[in-house]
Amino acid sequence: MKLIRPGTSLPGLVPKDPTPLVVPYSEFLSRINSNQVRKVEVDGVHVIFKLKSGAKNVHDG
Repeated sequence: MKLIRPGTSLPGLVPKDPTPLVVPYSEFLSRINSNQVRKVEVDGVHVIFKLKSGAKNVHDG
């Protein structure tokens, strides 16, 4: 049995690059209030956030 460390991709799988998606600021605040945000980065006027695993994506409804 082989154990694979987290962050190591499986052979044959192509890593999926994050896809930027522009959402209203109210969507960001809603995600913060419902504790769905894992990480926030602020770069000047841009706010980039990553959702926790298990949080629904915006397009999932």
